[in-house]
Amino acid sequence: MQTYLPADLYGHVIDLIEDLFDTFDPAAPDCLKTRLAMILGEEGGIWPAYCYRGEDEGVKKSA
Repeated sequence: MQTYLPADLYGHVIDLIEDLFDTFDPAAPDCLKTRLAMILGEEGGIWPAYCYRGEDEGVKKSA
């Protein structure tokens, strides 16, 4: 399965991920995973299938 984002949104998400790694604190590794999930979901609209509740504009895609 592929997910395609508009070029400007894709670039924005990549920039946020780059910033995330630039500010990574090895003393708080769980924070990295949480922040990455937030960037992908809140900025990129990319969520795991288990989050889908059938109540939004998204489409559940099966693997």
